[in-house]
Amino acid sequence: MPAIYPTLVIKPWLLTTDPRITITSSSAGMALLYSFSQLIKLNNFSPPLCISAIKTLRLLRRPRYIHRASRRKFVYSLPKCSTLFIPSLWSAVRTAATPARHHHNNFDVRAACLRPLTKAPLPVLTHSHLKIALFNTRSLNNKGLLLNEFITDNNLDFLFLTETWQNQQDYFSLNQTTPPGYSYMDKPRHHGRGGGIATIYRKDITTSVITIPAPPSFEHLVFKLSGPKPLVTAVIYRPPKPNPAFPSDLSEFLTQLCAISPSILLLGDFNIHVDSPDSTTSTELQDIFYFFNIIQHVDFPTHKKGHTLDLVCTAGITISDLTSIGLTISDHLAITLDIDIPTPYVRQNRTIISPLTSPRSPPPWPPPSLPLPLFQLSPPLPWSISIMMHSSPVLEEHALFYTNKCTSYH
Repeated sequence: MPAIYPTLVIKPWLLTTDPRITITSSSAGMALLYSFSQLIKLNNFSPPLCISAIKTLRLLRRPRYIHRASRRKFVYSLPKCSTLFIPSLWSAVRTAATPARHHHNNFDVRAACLRPLTKAPLPVLTHSHLKIALFNTRSLNNKGLLLNEFITDNNLDFLFLTETWQNQQDYFSLNQTTPPGYSYMDKPRHHGRGGGIATIYRKDITTSVITIPAPPSFEHLVFKLSGPKPLVTAVIYRPPKPNPAFPSDLSEFLTQLCAISPSILLLGDFNIHVDSPDSTTSTELQDIFYFFNIIQHVDFPTHKKGHTLDLVCTAGITISDLTSIGLTISDHLAITLDIDIPTPYVRQNRTIISPLTSPRSPPPWPPPSLPLPLFQLSPPLPWSISIMMHSSPVLEEHALFYTNKCTSYH
């Protein structure tokens, strides 16, 4: 059975001009039928039959390569008598690349007219010394005045409080605890009795609260101290009731803290006996700290029963003078320590005076300080000649300038 190929109907005015193909039709004005083999012969991508002669006559030209695809394509020059001839211009010299664009201020620069600029000194990284304390108040009611005196006597920069037992919209005890020149941020428990976290700090220390969703297994208050390396501080209170979700919640919480800054201060009442090596909860907590490269520093009892419940953990910072103080107003001891953190760069205001390109309020002209005889001449001298005849101090006095103030950290 003979092979059957698809056919294509082409109108008579679409006849090819290639002399190699001869197509006939049965009647004039009728559509022509092309077979598959005849359509293959219409392929113009095949090299011409006279390719050897073209190479001999050196008519095969390769144009300048422009990367538009993954292949290059040869262009064959056809004789001018051909109906497919397209006029073109060829050059034996390669066009020079377009010069790179220069900044408009780099043209016609005269080094002799430039004033040397002194290089600004690099900022010196200094450290500030902060004295902080951690205390589980076991209710802040009727203890505000004692804690106020504790802050002023020890010259504290931060006092972190857990178990404030503060009610919603109740700020009487916190206001009583806060000395003049200090401020506070708090996070009371939304439901139930107990819990609550607060931080009392100096007003001249810049802090910003970081909002992190609270997990159900513990309470936290997170904020950040500004500086070259921001210090992320997190105060935690974990209720004493066992919760199997605490290890996973704490791991996710520390992951978010580490993503903010490498300098972390984590402290609070964990209600875990880290001094008991047989405690499974204590082992899990130490494994979490080891995984996040966090160091736990408290190695002495913080509760009147002799266990270590209040912890101070750091990453990327150093602490000193870690000790405990008994305040006799709670069953927990107060923990005091000192930390050194990089001081934020001091902002310095600079004044920049530049020529005014578009004067908004020009001074009166002619200036009153210029000698009047020059302006009383008849006819008066042109302004350019008058200006050239006077000294430069007069020009500097009446030149148009504007002042711009900016802030620099150097």
